[in-house]
Amino acid sequence: MFTILNRLNPAHRQPLFICGLITLVAFIEAMIFGFSFPYFSLHLESQGVSSLLIGFNASISLIAVVIFAPWFPRLLNHLGYHRFSLFAFGLCSLALLGFFVSEVLWWWFVLRFILGAALAALWVATEAWLNHHAPDQYRGRINAIFQAIYSLGFMFGPAATYLTGFTGARPLIFMVTLSLLASLALLVFPKVKGETAVETESSGKTDWRILLAAGGILAMASLNGVVETAAYSMLPIFGTGLGFSTEFAVGILLAYTLGEVIIALPIGWLADRFDRGWLQIWTCVFAALCLLGFLLLRQMPWLAWPLALLAGGLVVSIYNLALTEMGETYRRKNLMVVTTGFSIAYGLGCSVGASYGGALMSGFGPVGLPIGLALLMAIAAVVLGVKRVRR
Repeated sequence: MFTILNRLNPAHRQPLFICGLITLVAFIEAMIFGFSFPYFSLHLESQGVSSLLIGFNASISLIAVVIFAPWFPRLLNHLGYHRFSLFAFGLCSLALLGFFVSEVLWWWFVLRFILGAALAALWVATEAWLNHHAPDQYRGRINAIFQAIYSLGFMFGPAATYLTGFTGARPLIFMVTLSLLASLALLVFPKVKGETAVETESSGKTDWRILLAAGGILAMASLNGVVETAAYSMLPIFGTGLGFSTEFAVGILLAYTLGEVIIALPIGWLADRFDRGWLQIWTCVFAALCLLGFLLLRQMPWLAWPLALLAGGLVVSIYNLALTEMGETYRRKNLMVVTTGFSIAYGLGCSVGASYGGALMSGFGPVGLPIGLALLMAIAAVVLGVKRVRR
């Protein structure tokens, strides 16, 4: 994003420069978020904590999203994007430092809740902040690049555990260092530092009428959460259920994740050149076809990774296109309110995605997963198509 600034219209250089910085901050937040899941799970397991409590510990960080997200617009109205992000990273650092104090389990639940709230605040704020500054003619590409880099951060976070391990001070020091680096990145750029709270341009209250008006956008966020979480949770089990080795089955998930980075970028480019509504419809159609293609894997296993690559990119692009539409529609007013609702909708979708995927496979065997997910995509395509034709 930074490398193309000199070739752009001077009026767009500063907004795109700020978008680049926001993307960097989001990448660091994603690394912390991605690192935290395997670290806390495996560290607690090494302490003899039961799988049930480990699951509760992981879910409490997501519960914090739903509890605190409605308050984010009011805080942003008072602090502005820049100071709000600094506050969130400060809270994140304090929570991480708190883990050094004691390894008593209830204390780790409290800190995990605080950490989840801080990371959720950064997730919501960076998406709204990005769309506040993104020029309309580059909005699709900017959101695609943002999500691709965020996905990379979420991938690099778990990979960093190979360097830090899961015990001792090194993992916590690593996360604290990342948080402080992001804070430093925010502090050293005066153009961003000078932003004021006026830029949030909302009343600071979560107006449910606004969220109802944005129901279509929020539904697409929830759909993405369901399908993505079901895929993340069940694709390896789907692979082994078809008789493939564990390594091959995990490779399917890795290809799916890689598609979120590679395939999403050209779709973001298309979003700036073609009608975004029709592009979203066709993205749902092709995602459904790719998912149905998984039914051929017993006969043609070589299709597994290409199909997973395409499916991952198409599914995440539904999120990106909805995010782009949100930024375009609400850039001037109520952006933070709708972004908060968008994040809650996505989180609610994620909360049922794994159970939905598990129920599909439990009721219909391995083939139930791609059929059930493709059905959701097909329904979304039909609903969007009907709405589009009626306009």
